[in-house]
Amino acid sequence: MGCSALAIGDALRGTAGARHIVIDPRQNVQPLWAGIGLHNLGRAGLLDQVEFLEEPSYRALGRLESAGRRAQFAFIDGFHTFDYALVDFFLVDRLLEPGGLVAFDDADWPSVRRVVRYVATNRAYAVHAAMPPRRERWSVRRRMYAGLTAYSAAVLGVCARLPGLDRFIAGAYSPEWRGIDARLGLGGPCVVLRKLQDDARRFDHHVDF
Repeated sequence: MGCSALAIGDALRGTAGARHIVIDPRQNVQPLWAGIGLHNLGRAGLLDQVEFLEEPSYRALGRLESAGRRAQFAFIDGFHTFDYALVDFFLVDRLLEPGGLVAFDDADWPSVRRVVRYVATNRAYAVHAAMPPRRERWSVRRRMYAGLTAYSAAVLGVCARLPGLDRFIAGAYSPEWRGIDARLGLGGPCVVLRKLQDDARRFDHHVDF
């Protein structure tokens, strides 16, 4: 429908030389969207600043990187499997200038959350902003589970600081039970990360996520 493009375009309105690259391989598919997103951008008077690429993101982003393009902000809301979201981030990072922002939509989906957690623990990125978790009507079972995981995260967080226990706890308990997301400031449906610097890791770098 073009909702995110409308919000981004409105924020850029009046900014000299601003360009908004929109990637959507299915925007003109009939009868799915039938061009409604582009139509809405036109109605809002924002189409002139849009560069529309009607192809998969892994192709479009790779070509933009090859052309030496740079970006200050990216909004990732594509195919939500872990591999596709990770590839989107990897290519966006190649475009993003230090100090730039990348936003992950649906960051509370398990697949996307793991990508965000990877970026926050392995890359030179810091959490800039995060929406609060969605308010849902939880069953008694889900409330009990949430309370139990919060308690375990508190206990395991203390134990992980004791000599000799950190590796054992990291290997025996998942990040959810260890409360990693809460300590990083993740968990809501949209998380924005700020790029601190270009990639300078060793070839064998790895932090468990």
